[in-house]
Amino acid sequence: MTPPRATGFLDRSVVVDSKTYRYQVYVPREYDRSRKWPAILFLHGAGERGNDGIFSTAIALGNAIRRKPQRYPVIAVFPQVPIGSSWSGEMELVALASLAAAEKEFSIDRTRVALTGISMGGAGTWRLALHHPKRFRVVAPICGWIVPPSTLPDFAEKIETLGIDPLSPYESVAAKLKSKPIWITHGAKDTTVPILESRQMHQALVRLGAPVKYTELPEAGHNSWDAAYANDEFAAFLVGEETGH
Repeated sequence: MTPPRATGFLDRSVVVDSKTYRYQVYVPREYDRSRKWPAILFLHGAGERGNDGIFSTAIALGNAIRRKPQRYPVIAVFPQVPIGSSWSGEMELVALASLAAAEKEFSIDRTRVALTGISMGGAGTWRLALHHPKRFRVVAPICGWIVPPSTLPDFAEKIETLGIDPLSPYESVAAKLKSKPIWITHGAKDTTVPILESRQMHQALVRLGAPVKYTELPEAGHNSWDAAYANDEFAAFLVGEETGH
């Protein structure tokens, strides 16, 4: 008799450039291989960096899944970057390799993969979407940035190395993502990542007629992710039950 396939949050690892990176994959209890499942690639924030492969599920999407798993009938992939790193360069490859490994192991519909992340991972969401626009069905950055804010000097970098025009950063990103369904979320009282980052990206996308949705939470500070991932409409946008537009 074939034993039942493990479900829940599962430990996994992937090798990129001869280095091993731990991550987790969430598999719904109802999972079976008789159909293709949607997937979510989640990019954590600066506070969840490390090499345990687990802490990336401690807050935000991972917490939302634990609280109400029926809201997220998906395969969710949670890569993790080491302390001192961010979602750029090799870490982009780590995220994509983790997703590819999950797609190989589980029955995933590659046309229904959502990309989302918070704070540092929100910035990473913009970057992965910019560099791999055809890889993701929808994109949902939460309190992210395009231009590294002065409030976060540890993340200062030359954005032109990321394929972003420093003279018109928001417009250059919007031009490449204008056909992609995007949902931006930010707290109006965020003192860590200026809300202007999300407002300017939203405006740049709107000017191009992009299918963008924008949620500004008037009373939220930096943590705008709990409200976002607990929202049924936002969850449906990620899962692919409807586009939210």
